Amino acid sequence: MANLAGNWDSMTANGRARKVLFDLEEFRFFCRNLDNFYAFVRSELGRTAQHAYMLGYRELTSNSLPTGLLDFLCVNPDVQLSSVMRKQNSASLRDRIENFDEMSALLAGTEYEQWIDRPG
Repeated sequence: MANLAGNWDSMTANGRARKVLFDLEEFRFFCRNLDNFYAFVRSELGRTAQHAYMLGYRELTSNSLPTGLLDFLCVNPDVQLSSVMRKQNSASLRDRIENFDEMSALLAGTEYEQWIDRPG
């Protein structure tokens, strides 16, 4: 967003949120790099006989963590968890992405579809 806008402000002069253009090839490049990084991390963890838990934003804000992780952290799994995390940007993707419908169609049926805001 900052590169597109030329600054770190995500609002236009009239107070509207800036929109970005989704670039499928750039997204694929990012995903390949991310997949390669995680494959390397998993490989190194396996090579050194270490175990890891993959936690994403949704897991951290769901107030529910895997029992094995709670055991490792010495947290009673019966304790009610709570999170103070909140989305940094609460705007929907439709409001932030110029070609949202195209992006949505391109990501349909992929593992990334779950992240697309769907009307309620």
